[in-house]
Amino acid sequence: IYNCSTSHYNHGTQALVNYLRRTGWEVEHSTKEPNLFDLAADLYCFSAIFTWDLPRLTAWVNLVQTHGQVWIGGPAPSANPRYILAQTGIAPHIGPDFRFEQEPGNYKISRSSRGCPVGCSFCIVPKIDGTKMLEYPDFPLAPALLDDNITATSVGHQEQVIERLLGANYRAVDLNSGFEPSYFDQAVFDRFKRLPLKFWRLAFDEMREEKQVRTMMRLLRENGVRNPRNIRVYCLIGNEPFEECYYRARQIIQWGGEPHVQALIPLNALEKEPVVQKRFSWTKQRLIDFGRYYNRWLWRSGLSFADYRADYQRISR
Repeated sequence: IYNCSTSHYNHGTQALVNYLRRTGWEVEHSTKEPNLFDLAADLYCFSAIFTWDLPRLTAWVNLVQTHGQVWIGGPAPSANPRYILAQTGIAPHIGPDFRFEQEPGNYKISRSSRGCPVGCSFCIVPKIDGTKMLEYPDFPLAPALLDDNITATSVGHQEQVIERLLGANYRAVDLNSGFEPSYFDQAVFDRFKRLPLKFWRLAFDEMREEKQVRTMMRLLRENGVRNPRNIRVYCLIGNEPFEECYYRARQIIQWGGEPHVQALIPLNALEKEPVVQKRFSWTKQRLIDFGRYYNRWLWRSGLSFADYRADYQRISR
């Protein structure tokens, strides 16, 4: 089993390892290129998290596919199946594989549900997991959950998730995909405050979300979450005019949170390159500078982004 996103933890490959071992297979798990001098397996499985790892995945598949059966799956192949088929002649599995979706095991991350009804155009979730909610009452426990939108699940499911996580006695819990502001209210806060959350995560990715994000952040502050470092807010950039993205990042700080900036990248990108929309006054360098300024917390020094860019360009020259 090969995790082609070599430096990242891949829950899918870990679950597949457990599933195959439980069903009688001898399994080796690797993040390295297949060894052409040691190909004696009956089955070769490949997964990648990010689409820019797909060239590596297809190259590895082509090394082994004449030596045994091949399975291909994971988020990245689901996002760009045509590329996989064109490069290897093999159609990947798209979406979750329910043979081992809830395979028991000792994991770093897990899921209690899939799906999100919001349907953001820049998000891969609708394509892979759909817009209808699928709840897993007996999900494998882990200190971090990657649910697409846990606030869109039923109240009963949320209560069950909270009770199971509390029963595991984790020192810290990370709901890594965050809370959807349009679903967040006092009742949601009261439920999830019982968990030892590392952060309250949310996103402010488009101007149309301003009211919901402001309301959620105000609710957090009113309920005693006042340390900005405990409110992590994803901030997509490059998808709207520069002035609007800059406004969103500054408002996150003003409302009492910390922005984590992410540049828009195509869902099927084969290189980790952001979308540069010149009509929105973006350049590649401006996207890079914007990310550095906020994600390295340079704004904490009081230096404005305009002054940072000028200083950065002077040093670069």
